[in-house]
Amino acid sequence: MILQHHEKLDGSGYPKKLKGYEISLNSKIVIIADTIDVITCSSYYDEPHDIDIAIKILKNDTKRYSQELITLLEKLLK
Repeated sequence: MILQHHEKLDGSGYPKKLKGYEISLNSKIVIIADTIDVITCSSYYDEPHDIDIAIKILKNDTKRYSQELITLLEKLLK
């Protein structure tokens, strides 16, 4: 999971530019969690956003994030 948490489903991630099925399920979960954390936490270059906005951003990026896992996350949060 640690080695794959910056990969993206479309192969645009790093370090190995893995795609879709090459990324483990657990890593896909961590990818979503890590991205939501970045979006919802304050940083020196951006203000934090609400979790609903973070989920919307990931839902709009269908090529990089597992939409099935995002839908599951939405259900879990409700």
